[in-house]
Amino acid sequence: MDQSEIAEQTAEFASLMQRAQGLAQRSSASALAKATGRDFTVLDSGTVAQAYARAGMKLAQNPFALAQFQVDLWADSAKAWAGAWVGEGHDSKDRRFRDGRWNSNPVSRGLRDVHLAIEGAADRLIETLPDGDKDSLRVRFYTRQLLSALSPSNYLALNPVPRESGSWKPMAAACWTGSATCWMILSAARDGWTST
Repeated sequence: MDQSEIAEQTAEFASLMQRAQGLAQRSSASALAKATGRDFTVLDSGTVAQAYARAGMKLAQNPFALAQFQVDLWADSAKAWAGAWVGEGHDSKDRRFRDGRWNSNPVSRGLRDVHLAIEGAADRLIETLPDGDKDSLRVRFYTRQLLSALSPSNYLALNPVPRESGSWKPMAAACWTGSATCWMILSAARDGWTST
């Protein structure tokens, strides 16, 4: 072996050692994150259900917080809905409801304010869970996702902005076309994919 081959092999060995060292560091960091509960990944529904069950048990240890959540939820929701009908609504700082049309109609204003009241009560309840606990992190994350998904701004029939601007018409045509396509696919599957 000449010196150039030795130098090449040494450089390759050093490169492999650096890669192995980087892999060991990432593996160590991952193990530490899992051990301390700071590792959070999207998991299956069983794991999420277990996290909610454990969080429910922790909340049951503090019945005052649970009772306060129920009182706040009903009081804030009733106040928001009643206030919407007498014109007590105010512009929301939430970006989902910043359009003025959410204030122009008492139904839209009421839906917005009740939704925000529910989010606020849920946030206050979730804050009573222990910090740094993996289950608490999951419950916080999935509760926020669920409440965001249930926002009236996400539903065409409840959102005054696309409903009043007419921007729903192209979406409705696309949904109709998509529904017809789905129906054809389902019919073909039912009939064993035979063409007539």
